[in-house]
Amino acid sequence: MKKYILLIATIVISSLSLQAYTITSFDPANVFVDTTASGVASLDAAVGVTGYLIEDFEDTNLVSGAIDPTLIPGLTISFTGPNDHGNSANTLWDGSEHIDLNVGIGEITFNYTPGAQSLGLGIGDVESDVDIIVNGENLGFIRSLPNYSRLADSTREVYIRIDLEAGDDLITELRFVSIPQTGDALTFDHLAILNGTPVPEPSSILLLSICGAFLGCFRKKLG
Repeated sequence: MKKYILLIATIVISSLSLQAYTITSFDPANVFVDTTASGVASLDAAVGVTGYLIEDFEDTNLVSGAIDPTLIPGLTISFTGPNDHGNSANTLWDGSEHIDLNVGIGEITFNYTPGAQSLGLGIGDVESDVDIIVNGENLGFIRSLPNYSRLADSTREVYIRIDLEAGDDLITELRFVSIPQTGDALTFDHLAILNGTPVPEPSSILLLSICGAFLGCFRKKLG
């Protein structure tokens, strides 16, 4: 009996790996067309968010530390420092409005209570090293992403899509943190959300399969 338990433990441990959310980045020059309906549809297809629930921030009223209820149900945003509901043409990903939040003297946090299986967001005007943190998991600096592109001040710079890996919890928190604090302000637009259910870890599936097979053999021996 002991050797079977040891075998199961060895297989499961060897199959375990550090799980982390997958982040994919897109250069605006390759995916952005314009802010018309057809242009946005083209963007969605290019970044893989067609059919997602979209928050366009067109009717968002900013107040200190919170966002009003015109957002997607279950979505809240908290932040510190100056903020704005801007319309600079070069930072828009859809429509005629975006949000401009200061990350340099605090944090910007997007919370989504239902939990997302996949989440996309257009980001611009990144002038400092800003960490992307998902459910407490640090995915690195925005400016270190492969397709981050800064052509000029106050422009679209990268579209990101964050997806679950096996074993990850649904995305309920997306934070942007600047350390050291620099006073940098980021623009955000075209938040895309796909609801869903988390995928079990391969090791969990394997363990259940092995245990089931083991119990089946054990019952046969008892019979």
